[in-house]
Amino acid sequence: MKKILMMLALIAGTVAAYAQQSSGDYYEGLSRKIGFSRMIPPHGLEITYDKTVHIIFPSPVRYVDLGSPNLIAGKA
Repeated sequence: MKKILMMLALIAGTVAAYAQQSSGDYYEGLSRKIGFSRMIPPHGLEITYDKTVHIIFPSPVRYVDLGSPNLIAGKA
């Protein structure tokens, strides 16, 4: 009896494992492919202990000292 129950549980688990397969496209039908000619390449951003660069578009770069122990960091 124990073997039969274990076999049924194994079969039920195997069938349930295949039930959740998806294509990985969460927005299926709502999005479209973008070609490489329209993509914006990412830019590297280096951060040090002394100075952090906050990029706020389209304004110029503002420097904020977030590395100082005497400063509580907030919005720039």
